[in-house]
Amino acid sequence: MQKATIILIFIITLSLNGQNNNLLGWNFSEIFIITRGLTFSQTIRYKMESKSIVWTKPDSNPPSNYSITDTLNQAYYPPLWQSETWNTIENTSIFGVGGFNFIGGDNQVDPYAMDSYGYGIYKVSIFDETAYFYIDYRDNRYRNYNYFEGHPQDIWIRYNILQNQFFYRNSSPDMENLDSTDWVGINKGDYLTIWNLKNQVPLNSPQTGLFPDFWKNSLVAIPSEGSGSNLFYIPHLVWGPKPNYSA
Repeated sequence: MQKATIILIFIITLSLNGQNNNLLGWNFSEIFIITRGLTFSQTIRYKMESKSIVWTKPDSNPPSNYSITDTLNQAYYPPLWQSETWNTIENTSIFGVGGFNFIGGDNQVDPYAMDSYGYGIYKVSIFDETAYFYIDYRDNRYRNYNYFEGHPQDIWIRYNILQNQFFYRNSSPDMENLDSTDWVGINKGDYLTIWNLKNQVPLNSPQTGLFPDFWKNSLVAIPSEGSGSNLFYIPHLVWGPKPNYSA
């Protein structure tokens, strides 16, 4: 009888913990989201949308079985079945900060497809897209970087509604001062690359040879918003290195 009671308590605990956001993948985020400047009546949701073919890899062991996927094209933080988020509170535990989860191998599992992205170019925006930027993850070295700042995979993104602007950091921010000047500003429509953010050498030169059919799918056009008296969009062509090419 005592054993049955213990088992019942364990099952109930698992059930309750399964409803905890931190146990649904947010402790394992690679893009952590900080929100600042909202009033008490405001909430917000963030979105990632692929602008290129996306590759994935089910595990980190040989063979190099990267493949094209059609399941990592959109992600939301918080996910659509959760309430929108509010300001990130200073002195919050680092494990209480949510974001987007990279799916690329090992034991990273996201059964709810709530916040996942892969090897591709993504547009990161607030839900109404009045603030956004692009980030390129098409580098098969990602997850195995050397000489990086902070964690090899993680970046921190802060959005301040008062400025309607995104900022980034490569390492965990001081949770006691989330409005410090250590954050780097991101202009609306900027194109970023994960290998540059992580200071990989050579810069501007990702490795793509392990992605099947990469050269057939490497050209991507993303609209960058211009400034001036009239709103206009500049087509920004993003290519990638041809695998196995040598001059």
